[in-house]
Amino acid sequence: MRRVLVSMRVNWIRLGLLSLAIVCACLSPAMVAAQDEESDVLLSDLERELDATRRQLQRLQREFSQLRTTVEESIDTLPEGFLTDSNEEFRLGGKFEIFFLDIENLTFAPLGDLGRTFEPDPHFEVHRFRLEPEIKLSRHIKLRAQLDFHPTDGDTELREATAVHQVEPAWWFQSRFILGLEDRFAQPDRRTKSHPLIDTAFFRRETAGAFWKITLGNAYGPPEVAGAAAGGGGGSAVGDGEGDVLGAASLQNPPFDFAQNLGELELYLSIAQGFRLDNEEVNFDNAAFNHIISDDRELEDDLSLRELGVGLGYQRSFSYLGEVHALGYLYNDELRDESIDFLTQELTVRDPGGVPIAGYGDSRSRTSWRYGARVEYFLPAAAVIGHFKQTDPNDGLRLLGQWVEARDGDLDRYGWFVQASWLYSFDRSLLFDRYFRSVEPIVRYGKLNAEIAPVPVLPGTWDRTEFLVGAIVQVAGDTYVQFEYTMYEAETGIGKVKPSEFLVLFLFTF
Repeated sequence: MRRVLVSMRVNWIRLGLLSLAIVCACLSPAMVAAQDEESDVLLSDLERELDATRRQLQRLQREFSQLRTTVEESIDTLPEGFLTDSNEEFRLGGKFEIFFLDIENLTFAPLGDLGRTFEPDPHFEVHRFRLEPEIKLSRHIKLRAQLDFHPTDGDTELREATAVHQVEPAWWFQSRFILGLEDRFAQPDRRTKSHPLIDTAFFRRETAGAFWKITLGNAYGPPEVAGAAAGGGGGSAVGDGEGDVLGAASLQNPPFDFAQNLGELELYLSIAQGFRLDNEEVNFDNAAFNHIISDDRELEDDLSLRELGVGLGYQRSFSYLGEVHALGYLYNDELRDESIDFLTQELTVRDPGGVPIAGYGDSRSRTSWRYGARVEYFLPAAAVIGHFKQTDPNDGLRLLGQWVEARDGDLDRYGWFVQASWLYSFDRSLLFDRYFRSVEPIVRYGKLNAEIAPVPVLPGTWDRTEFLVGAIVQVAGDTYVQFEYTMYEAETGIGKVKPSEFLVLFLFTF
């Protein structure tokens, strides 16, 4: 009986399990279908939420773009300086320079007491404090000036004072008209404190007159080709020149696609009072053996608009091959009585009877002209090492060469120089993440020859050479330290004089 009961219990269990299996088999498709339906609903809800989020993000992007445009337009209308009582924008910049000088002690006996180095001992010198005010009278007109205070000499000098009118109605046309006391447009951007020989001789001083520059085209091509390349600022706080350098965007353009980029043509015209001849030292010591004939500015006597200057320049970006700027120029003038007296007296040796026996002579010719050419080349560091590290747009190789021929009365002179430098910015400041941001080694070689027999007692008749090595170090922000070692050599007619000097310039700009 017990076996029968056990057997019946087992059969009932088997029957229950079989029934449960049948029921599960029947319910499984319905459960799967329900789960699929629930998943479709959830997916549809997620897609709707995603679409709503995407639309909201697009709306926020449009609002941000509109806000950015509004802010940029507002910033463009803000003055960069402060406003005067009559609501003109006023800006004030400048620089402060301190020298450390070590000049070789030399004596050239034929020049007597003047043939000795004036300050041979190493010394510091507060060279100058310069203020550069600028007043913006309207959108196209501004006033500029350079005012130098020389504590050592105890004098104040107005270096420049100009009214500038500049318009750019289209990307391919720009006009810049300057009236006042200004540099010649042929002056090189030397990037050093020391001047090249031909710069001291012909372009170091300013003149009063009218100066006009017309630009046709653009060195980077039309805006759609140039992209963000233009406006890279190649000027340096240690140099006095201005210029642009390549931007990274232009490195992708075909270098010789003149159909897209014809380059930039520059036309220069100036009419000014010109200069008078005088002596100027080639370095920072006033010993007579450092003197050469220089075009000094004339603002007091015998004033008249006599000097006419014309120039033709061309500038173009060749993409990753670099940027080239070439300029040819011509100046024509008439010698004033002061310049003729200088040549016939300061540059002439006479016997006791007044007869010239060496040097310039008695010529009263008023002929005066200068002509020459300048070529500049910039190769951005991005084109050389851009694949290995991030570079600053201003970093790279700069080459500069200039040549000039001059005639004053019967005196012919010519000269030239070549200069090379490489600006390198570190990824981060080397000292305390704050100091020593960049370094620019620089080297220059130049000559100045006078087509006249050298006379030992007339330094203006000597042929000269210059060799400079140095470096520009950006210490922090607008603070620089500049090192220059310059060696000169002059052929005196009875041998050579070889003065040299070591200069450390501490430069603070603002």
